[in-house]
Amino acid sequence: MYGDNRCWVIQGLTEIICLRQNILPFKKLAGKYQPADLKNYFKSNKMKSAISWFEIPSTDLDRATKFYEKIFNVSLLPMDLPSIRMRMFPIEDQVSGIGGAVVNSGGFHKPSSTDGPLIYLNGNPDLQQVLDRVEAAGGSIMVPKTEISPEYGFMAVIIDSEGNRIGLHSIPST
Repeated sequence: MYGDNRCWVIQGLTEIICLRQNILPFKKLAGKYQPADLKNYFKSNKMKSAISWFEIPSTDLDRATKFYEKIFNVSLLPMDLPSIRMRMFPIEDQVSGIGGAVVNSGGFHKPSSTDGPLIYLNGNPDLQQVLDRVEAAGGSIMVPKTEISPEYGFMAVIIDSEGNRIGLHSIPST
């Protein structure tokens, strides 16, 4: 028997014991153990989306709102709570869609062009259209439009009006 902290393979058996999955049928393919029914394994072990909400820090909420409204050609929706002021990106489905906001929380959120996670905002149908508006809106382009691959489309990275490093992604055109 061998394994790591999560899974153990018992030699000679076609099962793998995992702490999170109990017992799953596995088979040895190309010298590695893989789920016997890979398609259904990944289908049953997927989240609908890896992100459910994001918050982009701002020190000047009005300036940040104008920046994002200008580059995406949308109107952000205000929501002010006692401890945080937000300007939410409009989405079609508030219940199951992925939402987010530009926020000012009095210091809890801190803009950064180098630290923290890098989120990618939707630049469809062509992120070049978004990039063409970035500098006029008060931002800068850190990484220009770059093809990831023909299957995965394009990405770019900008610095927004608040100094945040923000990724953009667009799917390949059909």
